[in-house]
Amino acid sequence: MALSKLVKELVKGSAKKAAPKAATPTVQGDLFEAMAKSPEAAQKELKRIMYTNQERTGTIGGEFRVFEGLEELPTGGKRPIQGDDISNLNSPFISIESPPGAKVRGQAELFVDPELSAELPVGNPVKGAKTVMTNLIDSKGQWKWIKAPEGYEDNTFLVAMKSSNKDFTPTGADHAYTLKTIYEKGGKMATYDTRAKAFRDKSIQESEAMLEEALARLDNPKLKSKARRDLRGDNPRGKPTTTGIPEFGPVVGTIKTAKKEHPVYEYVIMRQEGGSVGRVERNPYGDYQRLI
Repeated sequence: MALSKLVKELVKGSAKKAAPKAATPTVQGDLFEAMAKSPEAAQKELKRIMYTNQERTGTIGGEFRVFEGLEELPTGGKRPIQGDDISNLNSPFISIESPPGAKVRGQAELFVDPELSAELPVGNPVKGAKTVMTNLIDSKGQWKWIKAPEGYEDNTFLVAMKSSNKDFTPTGADHAYTLKTIYEKGGKMATYDTRAKAFRDKSIQESEAMLEEALARLDNPKLKSKARRDLRGDNPRGKPTTTGIPEFGPVVGTIKTAKKEHPVYEYVIMRQEGGSVGRVERNPYGDYQRLI
C-alpha cells in the first residue's frame, strides 16, 4: 500500500490506544557528576538546565528542566533530580556549551537566567538580526574532527546553530558549529513537534498507535522508515531559539560532515545590538572574560 494512502486512512480513523508511559531515565555511575559541581553558575545566579528527549518524557518535543542535583540510588548509581519544566518559556540570558573533554551529553553546560516567563520580551529583532535555533550535535555518524582545539580532542558533541538566514555565518552558510553559544538578550527554551503536519494534532499515544498499525501494514523498509519519521519526528527537538546580531569568535578547529568541511568557532554571541559593546559592563553575567 502507498504510504500517502495509508496516512490518510490513519488520520481519518486514528486509534485510541495509549502508548505505555515512558520510564524515568536512570543514570548509572557519574554521568551527571559535572552537573552537580557548578560554582561558576552559582556565582552568576544562573540555573543549570537539562534536556530530556521526547522518547523518555512522553512529552511532544521533550522537556527542558532545571537540574537540582544528583540522587543516590540503592544500586549505587546516580540519577539527576529534575526541577521545574521550563520548556517554551523565555529567559533573559541563555548559554550553551560543550566544555573541554565533554564525552557525554550530561556534561553539556546549559544555563539560563531564572527570570522565566512566556511573555518576557527576548531577542533583538532589529535590522540585520538573524533568527537562530541551537542544539547539540553528536559526533557519532555525523561529524569527525579534522583539526581539534587543544583540550577538545575527545569531545563527542558540539554546539550547532541553524539560522533561517542563508548568510548567517561569515562564510555565507546557514549552519554554524561552535564550542559555546551565548544569547545575550535571551531567547525561548523552545521544543518542537517534528512529526509530519498531518499528525501534529495527535497525542504521542495516538501517533504511536497509528505507527504500530502502519508498520503492520507496510512491507517496504523505506516506507516503514518514512512512517517512523512522519509519526515520531526527528531529533533534535529541543532547540533554544532567539533573534539577534551574531558575533563570531575566532575559528579554533575544523570538522568534516558527510559532505564537506566546516569551521568550528570558539564562540558565537547573539548580541543585544550590533557593533562594539562593552561585554562585561553591559552584561550582568560577566561570562565573556574567559571567552575573549
